[in-house]
This record gives sequence, structure tokens and C-alpha cells, in this order.
Amino acid sequence: MIIASIDIAQYDCPIVRITEDIDNIKVVVLAANNSLIKEGVEKIYIKMSSDDTNMLFNAIKKINAYGMVKNLNVLGRTEKEAKLLMYIKKTRAMEATVDLDAMPLAPWVASNGYEKWILGFHNKKLLNDYLSIVKEQDIIKNILVKEVPEELIAKISLGYIPITSFIEKTYTLTDRQIDVLELSVSKGYYDWPRKSNTIELSKELGVSRVAVTKLLRKAEGVILKESISLVKQLRKLEKKDKKEVML
Repeated sequence: MIIASIDIAQYDCPIVRITEDIDNIKVVVLAANNSLIKEGVEKIYIKMSSDDTNMLFNAIKKINAYGMVKNLNVLGRTEKEAKLLMYIKKTRAMEATVDLDAMPLAPWVASNGYEKWILGFHNKKLLNDYLSIVKEQDIIKNILVKEVPEELIAKISLGYIPITSFIEKTYTLTDRQIDVLELSVSKGYYDWPRKSNTIELSKELGVSRVAVTKLLRKAEGVILKESISLVKQLRKLEKKDKKEVML
């Protein structure tokens, strides 16, 4: 399967437009129902967030006034985020996604006038056809393409919950811990034999050797613990899945 990460500026999409019209607004498309797309309509659930309460309120009013939005309902709201159900006019990019049987692999995130789509295609021709259609009207800022075995995609789907837990836990690493780990890897601290030591790392970072050791131990502890847990859970789920298939 061909996986494409695409940053699209859709000029016919109210979600992209609101992030362009109002600063510091972020929108995540939680779900999209395209059953009415042949009638020119998309049904989408979104989460809109901002650190500014007034800005969030203004964004809801503004997006509801767009001609591209046929109907909007606020499903829930706090000071910093709101969940909305919207019926919008179909976009060219979404219609191409449906027509070419592209598979959405993650929620779409919009900010600063662009929306990031993660799509799966059966082959490169379908991807190229999709890009040709989208580029006729919209702008593609960035695109990252990788061919991924279907078996790996299946494993990711099977282990979705353990993977999200891994990301949640390892994301707690501080910037300083990440910096130390990155430097340690680049300087060969984890090579065999080692090409650097904590004394050399501490000199480069301008901190004590004890501080480097402490940062590394804490970061390594989190990564190792969560990595082992993730691998064990994935293997357990895979074995269970194979057993159920055999039955």
C-alpha cells in the first residue's frame, strides 16, 4: 500500500479557511461521513480548539457564516475547545478521495491555512491521479510518500490502543531529555564500542556529568519501559488474532 502524508490548502473547505482567517485556531476532523457526497454534501465531526476563549467563540460564529457550511450544530463546548457537527458542501479533494477509493488512515488536522491528510492508496497510479485532480484547484504544500506492506498496516490497526498509549507516555519526555538523547545518539554514545562518554556529552551541553547521567537515565527508563510494553502487547494481540483466524 502507498501511504501519503499531504498538506493541502483547500480553497473550497471551510475548515481550512477558518484556520487561515483566524490565527491560533486548530481543527481536527474526527469523522467524515461521505454517504451524501454524490448529492454534493459532506457530514463531518470536528474539534476546534484555541487558547483564547473569545477567539474560539468568534471562530464558531465565523465558520457558521461561510457559504460552504450548510448546517452547524455545537455538540459540546469548554473554554478552549468545541465539538461541532457540520454539513458542508463537498470539496474537490474529498470527492477525489471517494472516487479513487483512497483510505483515510488518521484524523485530519488543519492549522495555518493547511490541512494534513494521511491517505492510503492501492497503487502509485491512484496516488498520482489523486494529486493531479487536487492540484487543478488546490495547493499541495508538502507531501511525504512511503510504500508500506499491508501486513504492517494491519499490525498498526490491531495495536492501535497500545500504540496510542506508547505515544502518550513517551511524549512526556522533556525537551532537555530529547536534546540529550539526540546528542548521545549522534555522538555514538550507544555504539559498540562507545565513541563518546558522559564527560564529553556534559562538556558539549555545558552541564555537569551528573546532570547528563540523570537526564539519560530518566529518558531511557521511560522509553525502554514503554517500548517493552508496546512490543509485548502487539505480539500478544497478534497471537490472539492468529488463533481466532485458525478457529
